[in-house]
Amino acid sequence: MGGAVDLELVGLLERKFFDAWPGLTTFYDACWVMRLSRGYTKRANSVSFLDPDDAEMMRRLMRAEEIYARNKLPACFRITPLAPPGLDATLEARGYRLLDETLTMTMALSATPPDAALHVQATPDEAWLRAFIDASGVAEQHEAAMRLLLARIVPETSYLTLRTEDGDAGTALVVVDGDWAGIFDVAVRADLRGRGYGARLMRGVLAHAAACGARQAWLQVTAANTRARALYAALGFAEAYRYVYRMKV
Repeated sequence: MGGAVDLELVGLLERKFFDAWPGLTTFYDACWVMRLSRGYTKRANSVSFLDPDDAEMMRRLMRAEEIYARNKLPACFRITPLAPPGLDATLEARGYRLLDETLTMTMALSATPPDAALHVQATPDEAWLRAFIDASGVAEQHEAAMRLLLARIVPETSYLTLRTEDGDAGTALVVVDGDWAGIFDVAVRADLRGRGYGARLMRGVLAHAAACGARQAWLQVTAANTRARALYAALGFAEAYRYVYRMKV
């Protein structure tokens, strides 16, 4: 899982994450957070953690397996730096596969001029939702859960669209919670990728987040997405911590 990390920062960002990307159902078993959302995204259908110190790991593990099985979902665990130290090896021994190493990245924000092409909405209309679905590749069977999940976000949320001479080029979601802005699902239309719209969209997103009062931004990106990681690093993001999923598939 990499070198030393700031566990206080990890705890803060994990809590921001739970609020910014809520599960349709959330169940707490002490420091274990079990979220279920009809299979839409592993982020909202997995077990996360608030404290690595847990003397009842096996009991909670078996309870989690039972809860996900009862809801007809595969048991899935986000192995963050806050996971109990022996959990990853235990899951591997029980046949759980390692999936999707992911970086959580942060950067300080400063006021920058807005992009007039960036259209901002406080609630998503059908045009934004369709553009988001198309750009992000949301499966048809997950559309209803996606809409419900977005409707459950409590902190200040902005739904952004980059409108250009080529049409709506990309979408993003920004959730501002105090000094922090979480950036989710930055997606450029498939036929417009490679033209610089991703960088333009991200610059607009950061300017908007700062204008909303955020001082720091955070996002999650898979380790395999080298193009996005390079873009985020060029914009000023740095890795805060990593996590992986363990799932029986």
